[in-house]
Amino acid sequence: MKKALHKIEDVDKLREVTRLLANENEILHKQLQKLSREMDTLKGQDSVHLQLEIKRLKQALNGDRRKYSQKKSERTRPHRRSKKNGPREDETGGRRTAQPELEHIEELFELSESDKVCDKCNGIAEVMEGTFEESEVIDEVQRTFRVIKAKRQKAVHQCDCSEKKIVVAKGPEKAVTRGRFSLGFAISVVINKYFYHIPLEAQASQMADQGLIVKPNVLWNQIEHQAKRWQSTYEALRCRALESPCVNTDDTGWPMLELGRKNWQAFVLSTDELTYIEIGPRKDHQRVMKLLTHPKQGYYSGVLMCDGAANFTKAQKEMKSFVIANDWAHVRRKFVEAAPDFPVASEMVELIGELFEIERNAKESELDLFAARIKVRTEFSLSILEKIRKWMQKNAGGWQGSNLNRAIKYTDRRWEKLTYFAGHPEVPLHNNPAEFALRKPVRGRKNFHGSKSPDGAKFSAMAYTLCETARKHGLDPGEYLRAVFLNDLAEPGRVTFPEELLNI
Repeated sequence: MKKALHKIEDVDKLREVTRLLANENEILHKQLQKLSREMDTLKGQDSVHLQLEIKRLKQALNGDRRKYSQKKSERTRPHRRSKKNGPREDETGGRRTAQPELEHIEELFELSESDKVCDKCNGIAEVMEGTFEESEVIDEVQRTFRVIKAKRQKAVHQCDCSEKKIVVAKGPEKAVTRGRFSLGFAISVVINKYFYHIPLEAQASQMADQGLIVKPNVLWNQIEHQAKRWQSTYEALRCRALESPCVNTDDTGWPMLELGRKNWQAFVLSTDELTYIEIGPRKDHQRVMKLLTHPKQGYYSGVLMCDGAANFTKAQKEMKSFVIANDWAHVRRKFVEAAPDFPVASEMVELIGELFEIERNAKESELDLFAARIKVRTEFSLSILEKIRKWMQKNAGGWQGSNLNRAIKYTDRRWEKLTYFAGHPEVPLHNNPAEFALRKPVRGRKNFHGSKSPDGAKFSAMAYTLCETARKHGLDPGEYLRAVFLNDLAEPGRVTFPEELLNI
């Protein structure tokens, strides 16, 4: 522990670690003192029980505190495969991966005259016609920009009946009608910012290195003009999410720079078909109620898969229209964090792992997913849940005030919501899809520090929604953005769902 703390260079982090250690030690010491006093007044079996409890607390006090000084991980088993064939040779540079999407060309490398000369007798080697030493090399073709001078043909009607006397050919597609940049260029700006997390300043710098001089605010204009065409599809995706029998949800902070970095909140609604992200002020239950209200059908009436946060539970109490199912991944996380100090927690981690394995088997089954879930949950999951319940009853009395005890209480309070999945095949075991959907905003938040204005937050939410929804359908996000833009341009208010592109 001392060596691990010694490696921490960040003073604030060191202070936080020290504070956490001191708080937990104080709790354990108080409990130890209380039990010691009680043991002095007891005899027989009660004394034996208290001695055992004191022994457990001493083990916790002297236990390994690596969780405060090392990077946290939810993994409990080695996740790197052993190298069966010995160490990898440096010359290969890594495993060879097939590249079917890349352009494949042949390039001939001929021997120079000096290469053909024998080192000893100066004889000339004879070329072996049609015989080559072949290998593959992946090369990079750098992105380039060019200026296209668009010459739009004009024609004049000689008749008097035409409404337009002079007609002009359509020019190149643009996000900004009178702008200078193509629609393809504008879409690439969106993809680079919201899919690959590259700030506009960094994009402008890269473009300058490649010969294009452009300011970040000009790049922002390309995003702003596209976003006006996303609105209808964005709102339709939210409605579709609220029409699903089960929806995953979660939230995370989103800095608002205009308000002095005050946090707004990014909420997500996730189903198998789509991801909807909304960024706005507040995270209380009223915000959740607004998020879960369909503009035509009213309050959401399905199953909401979420963590145990109070804003979701309070919204459910007021709306009384949907059921909450809680997330087993959050439960597992709490026992993983307790395991370094309390090895018995590993037993719970293993039991929860069996639940996840059963769900994976259902997903890989040849049956329909819902039918497979009903089968495996009835045959296997119910018995695992019974084992988990018995384990909690057995261990609930010990480790008072510890993080293991808090994990058991967390699970017990939410038992009905945690086990709701067993009788409802439409409900998943965990909320990982929602947490995964928030990864893009979280990475973007880290790179460009949130949004400068409410409009920026709104456009960010719309871009993340469209890009992530396209990804779930196996579509190129840029292709989907183009279709949404052009369809709305041709018919304002038109909604474009991803499956429309798959049917083309």
